[in-house]
Amino acid sequence: MKTLLTSLSLLASTAAFAQQAEQPALQTLLRPGTHCGFFVAASAQYARLAGQDALAVTGRLGVSFNRSFALGLGGTALTNGRLPNRWNDPADTPADYLAAAYGGIYLEPMFPAGKAIHLTFPVLLGAGAATREGSLNGPYYRYQADEFLLVEPGVQLEVNLLRFVALGAGASYRMTTGLNLPDTSSKALNGMSAGVTLKLGLL
Repeated sequence: MKTLLTSLSLLASTAAFAQQAEQPALQTLLRPGTHCGFFVAASAQYARLAGQDALAVTGRLGVSFNRSFALGLGGTALTNGRLPNRWNDPADTPADYLAAAYGGIYLEPMFPAGKAIHLTFPVLLGAGAATREGSLNGPYYRYQADEFLLVEPGVQLEVNLLRFVALGAGASYRMTTGLNLPDTSSKALNGMSAGVTLKLGLL
């Protein structure tokens, strides 16, 4: 009986040791010594929208890893005209204008990592909505909206001015799914944008 108990004990110990030996080590995305930064960024850009001059304003919130890659969320609003004030002035009826707002996830590789002057390659994957307003008689107007998906890759030259401040200048190109708005090209939102970006945070 004693021999049997000893054999069972040795068998259990061997099985437990083998199980521990076969168990793989836990791998993590962030290794010890990984530098993590946090930032907010604001951009003002000149764009072309449906063949007209447009202004785009963007805001972003993100986190960077080892000053070589950033991941974040952002949103952009752009329009090729101003909102008419028809109720106070019925004669204020400018030509049709197009406006859009979109947002999504930003992926931003940076090269060379950690240098005072470096390049970034932001890519936005997201969705949004576009609206078109057209003039009718007097203070009345028509209003339509449609949704879209988009990809917006870009390139930017960025300079670290201070430990917590960076300034960049660059361009991007919007590529969207087709719009379905009256008197509007399905690719009206596709096009270049160029402007400047101010980034604040733990860079």
